[in-house]
Order: sequence, then C-alpha cells, then structure tokens
Amino acid sequence: MKMGFAIKPELLSGVEASDKVAFEIDWDGQKGKVTAIRRTE
Repeated sequence: MKMGFAIKPELLSGVEASDKVAFEIDWDGQKGKVTAIRRTE
C-alpha cells in the first residue's frame, strides 16, 4: 500500500528510501502530516 503524507524535509535527514521506519502523524480527518520519524530494525 502506498500513502502520501506531508513532511518537513528536515525530518527525513538520515532516512534512506529502503529504511524501515516508525512514524507519528497528525490526522485532521482528511489528510495527515508526519510529525516524527525514526529508523527501525
């Protein structure tokens, strides 16, 4: 599944396209915005 969310570019620092990640979003009922992201194993 592919979903698009808004994210500030500085949150992506150190994250590569193939990394597994955990993230937090703010959801307003219509769209989401990533507020935190980190790599996982």
